[in-house]
Formats: sequence, C-alpha cells, structure tokens
Amino acid sequence: WKSSVEGHAEALIFFPGFNASVNTCLKRLGQFMTIASFPAYIKPFVFVNIGAGVSTYLNAIETAASEESQNALCQLLEGLLDAGIQNVHLLTHSMGIQTLMAAFADTKSGEISRAVPVVGRFVGCWYS
Repeated sequence: WKSSVEGHAEALIFFPGFNASVNTCLKRLGQFMTIASFPAYIKPFVFVNIGAGVSTYLNAIETAASEESQNALCQLLEGLLDAGIQNVHLLTHSMGIQTLMAAFADTKSGEISRAVPVVGRFVGCWYS
C-alpha cells in the first residue's frame, strides 16, 4: 500500500491484551479507528504477541516479553520504515504493554535495547 497523501505516511500499531484472538483484535481496532475518524493516511496494524494463545496468564506474560517477541516487533518497525512510514502511533491494551515495554527495556548486561535506535529513526523521535 502507499499513503494517500503525498509524503505523509503513518502507522498505528495495536498491542492487544491477554487471550484475544486475531479476529477479535482486528474488529476492535477497526471499530476504534472508525469511531475516532482516523484519517486514511494512518494505516492500522495489530501486533499479536506469540503468547496470545498461551493457556495461562503467567506464561503469556513471559512469552509477551520474550526476546522472540521483541525481535518480531523490531522487524515490524524496520519494515514500516522500509515502506516509507514516517510516524508510528502505539496503542496498547492490558497485557499488550508487556510486549511494548520489554522491547524498549535495556538488556540485563546494560546494553541499549535493539528497538530504541529503530524507533529513533522515525520522524520526531529521539533517544539518549
């Protein structure tokens, strides 16, 4: 897809909560975007973490914050940059914050998260 406004492309990434199906997440985000009258140049994405189908809440929290989930988010963000997206809006619900915050946490060895410099490449973002 291409932005309908020349030179203006944005994305909205929704991080849903625990045990929500992809179908339900898509419906909720679509309803939200319709009710809020988002402009057509904001493209919606749902980031369902790999723990969404895990049967217990505690296991799902661990999976949501896993390195695999963090890498998948970085790949999504890098893909959006490669597609010409200039701005990204992040929307979380419930456990979705686990995935998002884990991606931006420094590593145990004190190194900066892989996601931080990726996000810093979007317009209007910075990190130190």
